[in-house]
Amino acid sequence: MYISASELRFYIVRLLTTSVLLGLSEPLLSKPCVKKDFGDGIVCICNATYCDTIEQNIHLNSTNYAIYRTTKSGDRLLKNVYKFKKQQSTHSGGTTFTVDRDTKFQKIIGFGGAFTDAAGINIASLSDFQLLNFSLKLEDYKYKIPYIHQAQALNKRKIKLFASPWSAPGWLKASGKMAGGGPLLGRAGDKFHKIWATYFVRFLEDYKKENLTIWGITAQNEPLSGFLPNYAFQTMAFTAESQAGFIAKDLGPALHNHGFEKVKLLIMDDQRTALPRWPKMVMSNPEAAKYVSGVGVHWYMDFIYPPYALSLTHEEVPELFILYTEACEGYQTWLKVKPVILGSWQRFETYVQNIMDDLENWVSGWTDWNLALDMEGGPNWVKNFVDSPVIVNKDKDEFYKQPTYYALAHFSKFLPADSYRISLKSNTKQSTSQLQSLAFSTPEGSTVVIVSNPGSTEQQYDIIDVNRGTIPGVSPANSLLTYVWW
Repeated sequence: MYISASELRFYIVRLLTTSVLLGLSEPLLSKPCVKKDFGDGIVCICNATYCDTIEQNIHLNSTNYAIYRTTKSGDRLLKNVYKFKKQQSTHSGGTTFTVDRDTKFQKIIGFGGAFTDAAGINIASLSDFQLLNFSLKLEDYKYKIPYIHQAQALNKRKIKLFASPWSAPGWLKASGKMAGGGPLLGRAGDKFHKIWATYFVRFLEDYKKENLTIWGITAQNEPLSGFLPNYAFQTMAFTAESQAGFIAKDLGPALHNHGFEKVKLLIMDDQRTALPRWPKMVMSNPEAAKYVSGVGVHWYMDFIYPPYALSLTHEEVPELFILYTEACEGYQTWLKVKPVILGSWQRFETYVQNIMDDLENWVSGWTDWNLALDMEGGPNWVKNFVDSPVIVNKDKDEFYKQPTYYALAHFSKFLPADSYRISLKSNTKQSTSQLQSLAFSTPEGSTVVIVSNPGSTEQQYDIIDVNRGTIPGVSPANSLLTYVWW
């Protein structure tokens, strides 16, 4: 008998990419979207012979700036180039945004989606504490590894991969099974915890053999769901205290003793309702703290807990980055929502607002749960169907790029790793404005300003760069604009 990486439930290998998202390359010339309205909004149709591409983000001279525009009416990252004005315009009605590069906030890690297994996997048990027969399985070689390599080949910038375990095998859990809740057997430092830490090491080693370096791992996917005994998915329970013990005595030493000390270890990886207590508790354990790099957050309970919790977390543990590690639309089954809504602009705006809120509160990156799903929102072995930025219609041999695809691309395309969020000073309170705006400085030397207008009316404003001039900005109703200049 052998144990596969899939059975270990390192179920999600996620991609953080900042120039290629879901196969988006850097074309020399743009190709327009082939639009189709399914009744809820516009998608872009792609097939084996044609897919829309985005105008290349080329270096402009110092007198010009570019605008990339996506609108409810059908524009998809439409590019235009204009010249800076020497003086502030009069069209804005007095609303101004002034770029301040000297005031920096968090460093950007990236934006992307997850490579997930979509097939049911038989759960195996093993009494061999040396893991002599550990191996990757068909799901790794067929459904993840080839596509990760392809994404790397398409990407001109370096991508980052991180993995999340959903559950130990049943023989290591108090419940005796992978599906549903239950903690690891025993306590931190014992043979059960040490063998689980060894699983992490073997997973990293075997992916390394496939020429795939994992940038980061989370200590556990949604550990709080592990306290729900009837939870449908594989899951495993940790409290902040027990996670700290596992990291301090087992996982941290195992990573460092096997040459993986540079792998970023993320704690929590759960809803922001656990902030800031969870990371504060883990980091209060000095032995655990020396191994931890970041905090993973999921978005599913964001509607009941304000984004300021993220800023509170930064204030409590400023040494840790904050990364949104999972999000998707269509998950609200209790509200009887449709998992997949082709062309939904409302879901576009939900993505944009959440990403903007998160970035404004010290988050360094944002990850969708699935890179691509089928028309039903799956496959999924427990029928937990959801939406995705790319929806595949295998019957017609085509796929649809949802508005949420372009929502992510407005960030991923223009904010490479090691960009910084910088200050964008407004003379209008954001709480009273229809607009939401953020600014960034990139290691490539560009300045990026992103402006969201979810309202039903056009908005005018000025963006001022004291070193370049004035941009007379106009945001159409229901639009997202990305401004770029060097």
